[in-house]
Amino acid sequence: MTGETRTVTAIASNTSLTVDTAFSDNANDTSPDVLYALYTAKTSAGALGLTINDLGNVTVGAPTSVTSGRVSLDNTISASGATTSIAGVYGNYTFNPSAGGTQVGNRFVVNNAPTVTANTAVNQIIRSIDNTTLANLVRGIEVVSNAGSNTAGTNTGIRTTGATFGIQAITTGGAGGVAQPAAIYGESTGTTQGDILRLFSSTITSTPQMAYFYHDTSTFTGTGLLMDFAVGSGTFSGNFVDFQNNNVTKFKVTNAGVVSMGLSGTASTNAVCSSLANATAPTAGTAYEIRDCNAAPAADYAEMYPVAEGLEVGDIVATGEEMVVTYGITDGNVDWNKVKGKITRLIKSEKAYQANVIGIVSDNTGDFSSTGHNIKEEDNPMPVALSGRVPVKIAADSPEILPGDYLTTSGNEPGKATKAGKAGTVIGKALEPWNPGEGDTVMVFVEQGYWNGERLDIMLAGISLPEEGEEGTITLARQILEKFLAEGPAPEDGLDFSELLTDRIAAGLEIITPLLTASAIDADTINARDAIFAGLTFFGNTEGLENGVIFGGPVEFLMPPVFNKDTAGFAIVQAGDQRVRVDFEQAYATTPIVTASISFEATDNIDDVTFFEDKISYVIKDKDDTGFTILLNKTAPYTVRFSWIALGVKDANIFESLGEGLIFDSAPSSPTSTPSDSPLTGGEETSPPEEIQTPPDLPLSGEEEAATEPVSESEPEIIVEPVPEPEEELPTLEEVGTPTSPEENVGATPSEGE
Repeated sequence: MTGETRTVTAIASNTSLTVDTAFSDNANDTSPDVLYALYTAKTSAGALGLTINDLGNVTVGAPTSVTSGRVSLDNTISASGATTSIAGVYGNYTFNPSAGGTQVGNRFVVNNAPTVTANTAVNQIIRSIDNTTLANLVRGIEVVSNAGSNTAGTNTGIRTTGATFGIQAITTGGAGGVAQPAAIYGESTGTTQGDILRLFSSTITSTPQMAYFYHDTSTFTGTGLLMDFAVGSGTFSGNFVDFQNNNVTKFKVTNAGVVSMGLSGTASTNAVCSSLANATAPTAGTAYEIRDCNAAPAADYAEMYPVAEGLEVGDIVATGEEMVVTYGITDGNVDWNKVKGKITRLIKSEKAYQANVIGIVSDNTGDFSSTGHNIKEEDNPMPVALSGRVPVKIAADSPEILPGDYLTTSGNEPGKATKAGKAGTVIGKALEPWNPGEGDTVMVFVEQGYWNGERLDIMLAGISLPEEGEEGTITLARQILEKFLAEGPAPEDGLDFSELLTDRIAAGLEIITPLLTASAIDADTINARDAIFAGLTFFGNTEGLENGVIFGGPVEFLMPPVFNKDTAGFAIVQAGDQRVRVDFEQAYATTPIVTASISFEATDNIDDVTFFEDKISYVIKDKDDTGFTILLNKTAPYTVRFSWIALGVKDANIFESLGEGLIFDSAPSSPTSTPSDSPLTGGEETSPPEEIQTPPDLPLSGEEEAATEPVSESEPEIIVEPVPEPEEELPTLEEVGTPTSPEENVGATPSEGE
């Protein structure tokens, strides 16, 4: 049946199957060595859809195969869809084992066995050809393993194993119209878990490295490793890198570029600096080059301290009351579980010449140390310059500053400095000039300590110091004192006073101060313009008090005091006269209180009986601040002697009689002072005298009348009681001296028989 062809059956309405019988290459051979069979499947239009050649190779979609492959597929499609767009092989398998194990959908095995020359063995080639000019998305292979909902196990898209490379990816870099070409591209669509790149091994021991970036012979100008986060609208608050050993960080770079690293235990004097110019504040978000410092620090030495919120670079800080925990350091790393101790949180300085100042907040730490990095971020650690040069904020009311001037804390603007003038605590020495209104900061050399203050020739501008041997030291001292008094004391709540606590001070010239407080003063001479003795005072020798003296308490004289001639004295009314005038050499500041009494000397030989029989009476009249007059009730029959005392009294009380039978229910509201022009000391003024009324003059003998003094017109509440009958007749006015005011003393001889 050589060449016989039979049609077996139609496969479909539009297809047909033709089967050629086996035939031999020799027509007369009834037992051929090789049989050839040809099977074809045609469509109703006569096109071949399936061909199996005599070698058993299957060709689908083409009349003949162009390869030696056992299966050759050829197809062209234009449809789109999960099933209708498949041009090649479609398999749909179900694994449903009851005993676990491993199931495989497809398996391709290649046994590579060259014997003489090395070859290149490729198990599978998937080739995509795109010769269009469109921005197509072409993938050589796409594996989807996460189509189900199970997330309990390990879900892997592709797993590769190789003796040299597990994955070898190559890009020509030609298709960069939509995305930047890359040999390996990883992407995660997760949110809270899942790495994009992870390198792992549990077997390597001495392999050189786990990751290796290297470049060979070309001229490369790009970046070896680039990390760029939050490119669009996202945010990044993590770390760029975090190198750990057994879960302990050894080197870290934060999102702000802050580098943390472990250091060896060997001490070193080296330091690192940045490319930022000295005294220049860094710009946020700008990276600066780290460089080796010079042999000497470029700026300042600073340590990290916890500070109050809101502090800025240039603020002066002092110790506060709040305490902050610090932690221990092990092998160069902070152990946040090991409390080391506590330190005070620093605050802005508040007082002038403040003694508890620590330093100046700085961000230019040219020669830094790791001290203070064991403070948590929530405690707001900041570098505080303890030495070197840094900018410091200046108070607006500071005097002009010149290079070399010492600076201290301001009492008006917290955290700022001002020019120091007197002895006290200083923060440092100015390195540049400053005038009010010119700027906010001054470069200062941090030099904390106690300063003795400016020279007097600087403090007293316009007042020249006396040359050696020149007279006028006292005058200069008074000028200095007047300057202190004019400035007045500073408020205690805004100033740390300059203080010196010691046992002995030896001054070769003088001590000038507005106030001197001492328990005892041993001096050869005390020149006091005004003096107040608050306690018991002893004057050992004759002292001259040229001005007024005020005694604030009782005064005790251990020896008889001696007063001036206007305080006490004698007066004589000669026989045949009736009065004598006493004139003070120096007028009193106010009308004095005068008392006088008849007092005969032992040499006067006055007969007692005769004196009392003469009934001589007297009164003091015409009294004022210049003197007074003693008036007798009649012409003196002989010489009459008087002793008198005049005392100046400030605001003397005046009491007025209201008649017999009247008594006070309560004391008058206020006593009336003696009218006066000025107080006893002459340094103060008194209130003007009240309007007064003068009672009727009381007649004496003859035509003379008694002088009267003003009395208060206040009328206290009184109670009238019955007047008791007198036991004996009261003496008449002529028999006794009649006082006309409470300040006058009337002396008289008693009536006969008394």
